[in-house]
Amino acid sequence: YENNTCKTRTLIETAVREGVPNFIFSSTAAVYGGAGLEPVREDARLAPESPYGLSKLMSEWMLRDAGIAYG
Repeated sequence: YENNTCKTRTLIETAVREGVPNFIFSSTAAVYGGAGLEPVREDARLAPESPYGLSKLMSEWMLRDAGIAYG
């Protein structure tokens, strides 16, 4: 959680404060769980099965929310 979720929050906060309009964020297929679908499509059901996958999903939610709040 420290590396994935907390540091992503710091990244978002810094990007907003410094006026960074865009950046590329690499997440992980772990947010989809073990669906057994390969390749995994981005519209697959979100179902993380580990703390790692859940922490990355939380990061994606924060990015979504920041995009809504700050454009």
